[in-house]
Amino acid sequence: LAVSVAIYYVWRTMFGVASMFIDLTESFAELGFLAISIAFAGAAYLYVKERLTIKPSKLYRMAMTRLNTSPSVLDITGAPLTGSHLQASVLSGGGMRMKGMNLKLRSRRLHMIFPIEGPEARGIVSIEAKKKKGKHQFKLLAVDIVSKEGQEQRIFLDGNESYYTR
Repeated sequence: LAVSVAIYYVWRTMFGVASMFIDLTESFAELGFLAISIAFAGAAYLYVKERLTIKPSKLYRMAMTRLNTSPSVLDITGAPLTGSHLQASVLSGGGMRMKGMNLKLRSRRLHMIFPIEGPEARGIVSIEAKKKKGKHQFKLLAVDIVSKEGQEQRIFLDGNESYYTR
């Protein structure tokens, strides 16, 4: 409903402004300005959707880049690390909530796990991320590593134990 009202308002405003400067036939101008208004609404929708959507494939690539450049992970697993496209991910959150007298938009969160393997060890990567102001942010990026000798170790690149256990 709000989009329809916005389209109508933009359409009538553009027609009114244009008719002050040039003489337009009613039907031709109305249809042209209606098409332009719909195009503006579509572009605004696509922009907002892109700013709010979390893409698991992008977060996977970002995590693999961080892991392959982390000395603490590479010391244990060896280089290069390879990831698997076998992933489990869940989107949660989002929506609106009231905080005091203000209406707030909640960020969506992505929780993901996937296996990695290096020459000397293998492990499971845990991610919790959200998108704020159009940019992905890791709240948790942790690796549970099991070496070939059977030693287990958890390394946090972002976040800490409190994010991991909640």
